[in-house]
Amino acid sequence: MLKHSINCQERNIYNYAKSSRRVQLRPGMSQTLRGLSEHFQRTRRQLICEAWHGIARKAVSYEVDLGIEELMKKRDSMKRVVQLEEEEKANIQRDLTALTKRLTEIDESLSRKYACVEDYENTIHNVESAYSKILESSQALLQVLQSENCNHISQCAR
Repeated sequence: MLKHSINCQERNIYNYAKSSRRVQLRPGMSQTLRGLSEHFQRTRRQLICEAWHGIARKAVSYEVDLGIEELMKKRDSMKRVVQLEEEEKANIQRDLTALTKRLTEIDESLSRKYACVEDYENTIHNVESAYSKILESSQALLQVLQSENCNHISQCAR
């Protein structure tokens, strides 16, 4: 579209200058018209170059925008993953705190129960020791009784 309009303008100027009755083409004017034509061609080339550079800039800008948009999507996705892991971490820390508290309670309870078991063992040992002494005393007493009984029976029998 741009190329077509510049060509039309050049032609129109040249045709106007050629066909106009008021303007007589002199040998110098033809050169001037050629100069104008060259100027318009340079201007046209510049406009085309600028248009291409503009298009290229827009394409690069579009690519950069797409790249930035893609990076933003990845960042948002990573933020969601981080948030989920932070929540999981908080849950695990809460569970760990509860388990540590429970472990401390169990350790204290076990300490008390180990002390109680040791008391039972000491009591059982003391009772068994006392019982064994009682048995020894009972056996000694029984032997004394039997010997006294034998002595008493033998004296009575005589």
